Amino acid sequence: MDALYQSAWHHPGIAWTANALLLVFGMRLVPGYLKRFVGLALIAICLDAWLTGALAPPIAKEHGKAVGIVFVILGDLRYFYLLERFTRTSASLPRVLGIATAIAFIVPLWQTAIMQLWPAPFQTSRTIFLSYEALFVLVCVLLWQVLYASRVVALTPAFAVFLQRLTAFELVQYVAWATIDVLLLNGQEWALALRVVPNILYYGGFLWFVALNAPPLEDTAPVPAPQRS
Repeated sequence: MDALYQSAWHHPGIAWTANALLLVFGMRLVPGYLKRFVGLALIAICLDAWLTGALAPPIAKEHGKAVGIVFVILGDLRYFYLLERFTRTSASLPRVLGIATAIAFIVPLWQTAIMQLWPAPFQTSRTIFLSYEALFVLVCVLLWQVLYASRVVALTPAFAVFLQRLTAFELVQYVAWATIDVLLLNGQEWALALRVVPNILYYGGFLWFVALNAPPLEDTAPVPAPQRS
């Protein structure tokens, strides 16, 4: 099972297949105002799958930890950028991107601080993964309750539902990872096969979800998208 999980068929195979299908069949479903975002995110996630997967070049493997951290932050940034863009509608694009990036750094910085202060539990990659997943779920829920829930009610129903569903999608993905990692840490090696499911959601499902669920701007958005100013 470990050999299959570590193989190129799984990683980058799943990501490349899902995003190739999106490029060929799904881009026409993406509203015009999100095509640039989806296109850039598609490139980033395919690079992630290449540089962190079985086909990674030697230089990427040599700096695997740093490469992995960069792409984890970029992966989380997709979600936070969409939240900020549609709930901070009067802000400029650079401001939206800056705030979303700062939020995406909360979990890795928090995890780094915990690992420095209390290194004993973090001796394996699996415990590191689990701590990140648990922290992300905590931060995501807190941010939604404290910050975004009150903003979403001011949006049109279509956009409110989209962001609610997007948040649920993100939480399902991270809770699934965390649950599986708990099983693995308790010696349930068969659970490694289940980890393919949240991987599919992360590497392939996220952008497909956006393509299939983002409302058309001209019909439902309360205000125009952020401007470059």
